[in-house]
Amino acid sequence: DYDMSAMISTLEQTLARRPAGILVVGFDAALKPAIDRAVESGVPVITLDSDVPGSKRLCFIGTGNDAAGVAGARALAQAIGDKGSVAILTKTGQPNLEERVRGYREELARHPGIRLVGIGNTNSDPTAAASAAAAFLQRSPDLAGIGCVEAAGGIGAGTAVREAGRAGKVKIIAMD
Repeated sequence: DYDMSAMISTLEQTLARRPAGILVVGFDAALKPAIDRAVESGVPVITLDSDVPGSKRLCFIGTGNDAAGVAGARALAQAIGDKGSVAILTKTGQPNLEERVRGYREELARHPGIRLVGIGNTNSDPTAAASAAAAFLQRSPDLAGIGCVEAAGGIGAGTAVREAGRAGKVKIIAMD
C-alpha cells in the first residue's frame, strides 16, 4: 500500500536501530527530511527505483524511467501495427512513473498513426486500474492498446479487456 506516513515512520524506526545503511524507494519528496536526518547521523542512504532529488542520499540506483517509457511505447506501437488509439495507465503523481509516462508520450508523438486518448490513474490498485481501463474501452471503442507503467495497471487492463470481450484485440504492454 502507498502510505507515505508509514514509510516515513518505518524509516525513522530503522534509523533508531543504527543500521550500517538504509535503502529506500524514494517515492515522494516527503521522505527528504528523514533521509537527511539519517545521513546527518552517519547512516548512508541510497534511494532505489525512484529518487528524492535534493536529499542528502549517497546515490540513486534505478531504472532510466524515461527510457523505460520509450521502450514501452515502442513495444505498444509495434503490437498495434503502428496505428490506432491507445491509453496509458499509471499511478499519477509518483515521480518515477511520471518519468515513464513522459517517455511514452514522447515516443508516441513520433508515431503519427497513433492517438493517445488519455491517461488513467490506477492508484496502484488493480481494481482501480480495471475501472480506468474499462472507462477507456467504453469511451474509445476503437481502442487498440493500453500501456501500463506500473504493475497494477497491467493486472487491471487485462481484467477490463477480458471482461469487455476484447482479449486478443486490445494489446497491453505492462512493466514493473
